[in-house]
Amino acid sequence: MTKIFYDGNCPICSKEINFYKKLSISNSTDWYDIHSNKEALNIVKKSREECLKLLHVLDDNNNLFTGVEAFILIWKKTKYFKYLAYLINFEVIRVILNLFYKLYAKARYKKLYLK
Repeated sequence: MTKIFYDGNCPICSKEINFYKKLSISNSTDWYDIHSNKEALNIVKKSREECLKLLHVLDDNNNLFTGVEAFILIWKKTKYFKYLAYLINFEVIRVILNLFYKLYAKARYKKLYLK
């Protein structure tokens, strides 16, 4: 069972996750809003702050992925995006996208939680 941990307080994150839910091709996915479901932290074994800062995904084998690697796992289980997942999975592309994602995620976290 894949477990996805996201910030439901973030309007962009919520919209994106709801979009992925609609396109999901897998019934073996659990979605956890870390902002409103603090019990989910026991599953991911990370602090609330860590989970609010970056997208976290536990794969079917309980391996933890964050950032772009987490998106790739979601996309592989999503209609249409599964093709994008294979394109982005090249190391050079992943490294560059992770850099941009982490910059965006840091700014988003500051805006939402460090006013």
